[in-house]
Amino acid sequence: MTRRKTGPDRATVDLVRARDGDQCRRCRREYQQIHHRKPRGMGGTRDPLINSPANLVCVCQDCHHWIETHRTVALRDGWLVSKWTDHPESVPIIINHLPVWLSPDGLAHPQKENTHA
Repeated sequence: MTRRKTGPDRATVDLVRARDGDQCRRCRREYQQIHHRKPRGMGGTRDPLINSPANLVCVCQDCHHWIETHRTVALRDGWLVSKWTDHPESVPIIINHLPVWLSPDGLAHPQKENTHA
């Protein structure tokens, strides 16, 4: 049985790495993993939003562990997004006490973009 790939494609990984500067967005150490803010779930998912740059963030192994073991605070601060959220880009990540919105185009914005134009 072949294992189905459920992670982002190479172009998306490159986009996220370019945005995050090859550093953990939480502590600024060298990144080691790409974290899915909205969880993929056991066995992955076919939801295309899961591998959107707005749902992905570079983290080090220690911060990834912290996010997974401090889920209430991670949800509050945007490092995790509820599985019921349809738009991860609408949930900011708190970085250095300031909100940052990650967009589907692979950019990060210090303020929410007006999507009702």
